[in-house]
Amino acid sequence: MLEVVPMLGLTYAQFHLLYTLPVALILWLLVRPFMDASHCLNVFVLSMVALIYTTPWDNFLIATKTWASPEQAVITAIGYVPLEEYLFFLIQTFTVYLWAVLCLRWTLPGLHLTSSRAKFIRWTPIPFIGIASVLSWSNFGGTD
Repeated sequence: MLEVVPMLGLTYAQFHLLYTLPVALILWLLVRPFMDASHCLNVFVLSMVALIYTTPWDNFLIATKTWASPEQAVITAIGYVPLEEYLFFLIQTFTVYLWAVLCLRWTLPGLHLTSSRAKFIRWTPIPFIGIASVLSWSNFGGTD
């Protein structure tokens, strides 16, 4: 059974449910109308690269006791790395990819917008995502 980590009051899985997965879901809902098969392949390949590239490093860091996760706060480990850390690699890669697709989108084909309106729509989500990030990180301020 998972126990709560005293510092944050969360297990690693709860952290994902509260902080990383909601952002990924919101971005996916915003970007989904613009995605095609090539985007799906791109995000899959990038996710696999992130997973393969970071796994040896994290295993090394944990094996040498450079950092650790409390055993009671994780579901299980694969090698030395908690399962939730592997999920973090994938979720973050997915989120960054969606963010890039959203921000780099110059036109909205189905709406026939002029370039000035398309740029407005392109940059509109940035303040909202920034505010959401600040609000989520402000929750960590009172953990001392």
